Amino acid sequence: MTDTPRNIVIVCTSAPWHPGPRARMIPLAAYGVSQGIPVTLLCLDPYARTTPTQATTIDGVAVIPVAQMHVGADGIALRGLSLVWTAMCAIVAFTRELMRRQPTDIVIAKAQPMNGIAACIAAWWCGARLHLDSDDDEAGSHHAAHWFMQYLLGMFERWLPSHVTTTTCATDWQTERLRTRGIPSVQTVPNGLSDNQLIQSDAVQKLTIRQRYGLPPTYIVYAGNLSTGAHAVDLLIEAYAVAAGDVPLVIAGSGHERAALHQLAQQRQCEQTIHWLGNIPVADIPALLAGAIASVDPVRQCDAAAARCPLKILESMAQGTPVITSDLGDRSRILGPAGIYATPGDVAAYATAIRTSCAESPQAQRGVTDMRAYSWQIIAPRWYTAHGLVPNEVAYA
Repeated sequence: MTDTPRNIVIVCTSAPWHPGPRARMIPLAAYGVSQGIPVTLLCLDPYARTTPTQATTIDGVAVIPVAQMHVGADGIALRGLSLVWTAMCAIVAFTRELMRRQPTDIVIAKAQPMNGIAACIAAWWCGARLHLDSDDDEAGSHHAAHWFMQYLLGMFERWLPSHVTTTTCATDWQTERLRTRGIPSVQTVPNGLSDNQLIQSDAVQKLTIRQRYGLPPTYIVYAGNLSTGAHAVDLLIEAYAVAAGDVPLVIAGSGHERAALHQLAQQRQCEQTIHWLGNIPVADIPALLAGAIASVDPVRQCDAAAARCPLKILESMAQGTPVITSDLGDRSRILGPAGIYATPGDVAAYATAIRTSCAESPQAQRGVTDMRAYSWQIIAPRWYTAHGLVPNEVAYA
């Protein structure tokens, strides 16, 4: 470790309000800024084609959108020549901005070509160290892409870790996979929680949330992106319909497949007992989870699901809310007895888990799990140390 002043730039292919940057990269960057380490986040913007991009500051972090995201303003992923052109423009924009900033360290947030290629070019030009932080299976998550694009994405995702200085992953599952591919130094750094997320909501806060959104006293909840692929919300709706119980389902979040999910709920004749909240403020999520009998993290058997460290699991545990999910990836290791496990992708198994949760009403017996080990004040220093971005004695001060 040298005493050269750091100039860290994180290169991310999502918008700053999307789950990846909001729940992982911005808290990590914010910790660095709080320790006096210059950290900048370069990102993409789904509205860049129609609205001029503007730099902003989030939690002390300079956030700079540089080009159009690979998702349009309607939330639908671009395809074909439009995707290729958008990706090429993003690579050029990222490369130009990186060269202008002359970073000492470049962090690639997710192993994708748009940020990865630009980071490799800029690192060669500037003499910067390259780092990779992976919290997803990129090829598996882009299931809707053309098979050839998926193949290229998978090739790049396998190639990149062997061409960076350090690598971190959000799950042990992903770390072990990279180690079997010949990346022995990769380290696991899971997602974390803010101080507000670590505080258990009291009765007044839960009542306030119920009144604000018109919720019943008893419900189960899903909070996250509304998609049928990466997040299997269709599996949840199918299972909820089969469970045929009286406990309402609350769905918080949005996504371009929301209309299709509404239609599925109508077809399965359970729409009348589902409360669709849309996007809600992040500050409301802890109390929403705290008031539920159980939260649901529906998953199918696939690498994309196994690679994730879902924030909804950590948030639910902090509020003492059991989680209906599957023993896939790191989920059972994180949840332990707080998990109610169903066979991945099995509608009947998820329906049974929902019925059991509603019948037993575990809310009365549950206890809040001590989640202080997942505080960003603990997790972030591990990340900086894993990437060699600050000396140990500074990182853990």
